[in-house]
Amino acid sequence: MSRALRLSGAGGHIEIPDSETLNIGNAAPLTGNLTLSAPSGSKVTFSAPLDVPAGINFMIGGSALTTANWTAANLDTLLNGGNASALHTHSSINTEQLRVTGLNTSGMSQYRAGCISADDTITHTDCSVATGNFDTAAFAGVYDGAAGTLVTNGKVEVQFEGSLTIAAKDPALLSMSPTASNFGKFTNTSASAAVGSFATRVGTVLSTSSYGINQRCTIIIHASPPSKV
Repeated sequence: MSRALRLSGAGGHIEIPDSETLNIGNAAPLTGNLTLSAPSGSKVTFSAPLDVPAGINFMIGGSALTTANWTAANLDTLLNGGNASALHTHSSINTEQLRVTGLNTSGMSQYRAGCISADDTITHTDCSVATGNFDTAAFAGVYDGAAGTLVTNGKVEVQFEGSLTIAAKDPALLSMSPTASNFGKFTNTSASAAVGSFATRVGTVLSTSSYGINQRCTIIIHASPPSKV
């Protein structure tokens, strides 16, 4: 038996008896759009729980959710401080390196060490007696070819001087050569450095597998401040 929907009361309200279903057009239960509105400053309230469909059946502002994860349990996890790791992912993070961005690295060569030469500007380190000083010998990071960035910690491939006898576990020092073409390169010894040069240990050699090919080695950075030879 169908029943009419009635407005009653001084303010006007809709009553739907318990255990009854609101139908549209005196046919099947509501499958169209039901709009509930109230004058500005007032609100629509429900004396019993409002049962909202889960998953992709639910719409906000006319746009349907595209996930089946819209459930009471998941909302409770998100809003009540639960562990929501299973409900989302994070962007990939390179845990082998730390780097800084927003730098001017236009004067840098790939695989070489840099120092801070001006505001946000990085140039090759210089640890020589003739032209170096504590500022140019202070390691800021390695330029690995990613424009505007420096690797400041972790594992990184760097350019060593040629003709070295080098092995894993050796110290990775900034080049103390007075030759400009060696600025920013690395060495594993200060034995031939001129007195008054600046010795800066940047880290430790991890792998020498490429040294015989292109004079590059992989190091782990754990830098120290420069000191006079």
